[in-house]
Parts: sequence; C-alpha cells; structure tokens
Amino acid sequence: MEVIAFIGPTGTGKSHRASKVAHDCGADVLIDDGILIKDNRIIAGSSAKYEANKIRSVKKAIFIDEEHAQQVRDALQQLNVSKVLVLGTSRNMVDRIVHALQLPPVSKVIRIQDVSTPAAIMKARETRLTQNKHIVPVPKIELQPHFPNFMIDPMRLFNKTPRQPRYHFGEVSVVRPNRFSVFGKLIITERAVAMIVREELLKDPALVAVSRITVKNMENPERGLVLKLNVTVRYGVNIPEVVHAAQDRIKTQVEYMTWMTVSDVNIYVQGIVVNQKI
Repeated sequence: MEVIAFIGPTGTGKSHRASKVAHDCGADVLIDDGILIKDNRIIAGSSAKYEANKIRSVKKAIFIDEEHAQQVRDALQQLNVSKVLVLGTSRNMVDRIVHALQLPPVSKVIRIQDVSTPAAIMKARETRLTQNKHIVPVPKIELQPHFPNFMIDPMRLFNKTPRQPRYHFGEVSVVRPNRFSVFGKLIITERAVAMIVREELLKDPALVAVSRITVKNMENPERGLVLKLNVTVRYGVNIPEVVHAAQDRIKTQVEYMTWMTVSDVNIYVQGIVVNQKI
C-alpha cells in the first residue's frame, strides 16, 4: 500500500480539494478528520468535526482511540487498498495517523500550496474564521446521519478544462458546526506548558530540581514548540541516559495534553547534588 500525505494548515482548503487531489494521484481512498472515505461514501470512522472541543477533535482526527483506529484498519484491509491519501495539518500529524492505523511510511507529500493559489488559501482561512464553515469531502446525503443537528450545504466539484470531458470528482459538504463557536477559543499559555514539563520531570528521582523553563513558538505552534530547561541531577546517575529519557517523556506528555507539536526539548544539566534525599 502506498501512502500519500496531503498537508496544509487548518482552514486552508484541504478538505475542499481532497477529492480532486485523490483523483489526480490515483488514491483509492482518503482519510480526513477521523473518517475513511471511498467513492463519496464514509466507509469507516467518525468525524472529528462533531467533537465538542478542539482537543477532542484533534484526538479523534489522529485516531487516539484504539477502537476507532481498529475500525478503520479493518475497513482498509477489507477494501484491499493500493493507495491512500491522508490529510493533516502537518507532516507530524500525518505520521501520527499513519502510525495509529499501522500504515506504511509516507512515500509522497503534497502541500496545499501545490494545488491551490495564495488567494484561494486566504479566502478559505477567512471563511473558516468569520463564518465557522468546515468542509467534509462527502455528499450531504451521506453526511447528514453523522451531523444530525448541524447545518449542511452540498457543493459539487468539477474539472472544467476546455475541450476535455467533465470528470466528476465528487461532492463535498459545507458544515457549520455550532460547538466550537459556543465554547470559544482554547488558549494554552507558556506557564501551563512549563508546569506540565516540571511535573513530568520531577517524577524521575534522578532529577533533583528544574529551573528556567522557557517555551518558544507559542504564537505559531504549527512550527513546533521549542522547550528549554535547566536541571540538577543526583550524583552517580548516567546523565545522558537520564536526559534522553526525560526528553522523550516531556515530548510525549506535552503533545498528549496540549496537542501542540514539540520539535525540540533542550535540557541543560546545571548541577549535580551529592547525597540529596529524594
């Protein structure tokens, strides 16, 4: 099975163009926001757009729930798929989906900038921000059972190249969710991230103290958070081993609790304490 990633920031029009991109690259199915789609039909999964808040939506989109992931795995196996298009806001997100669904590594990456103009991307962002509209690449009749309380409008996509046959790439639906807007914005501060880091670090008795935790890229988390911290370790421990384990734990815990990507965890050992009681 070949896996192709279709990447673009939130609200740039990926789902709107997903059917055509899948057609152009020869993908049998596409995976978008927690659902497996084939031939304009939802085959398996459940949409992340129905979740009550952003964190739950992201968890659904990357198949954190094992039962949800297994449902899609089973469907892929039954369909005997040769090529799948996976949508995500970043390569990291696509890799998480691929890992959760036990798919082969990504062989090709398509970015929204490759298939859309800057003007179209800007318009898509504006629509998302001002009108709270989300696109799901399936017809209204297929989507309605999944969004019984949401307003859904259909929109057809066609290729209108002159002197060429009209190829039907499917129908998408414009969904106006009422949940995210009701709950407002979710803001995670630098201090909150620092507290997560501190709590996770001090679970290890080899680490005596932590200070000067700084968090960069909070304004642009799609670039990945960069964490920097100073620690004091207990005398006699294997410092590289302790630090590498701490880096892995911090990255895992921060990403799990905030759903922001962590690109770097820089730990500086500032001191060693002898006979410190832990």
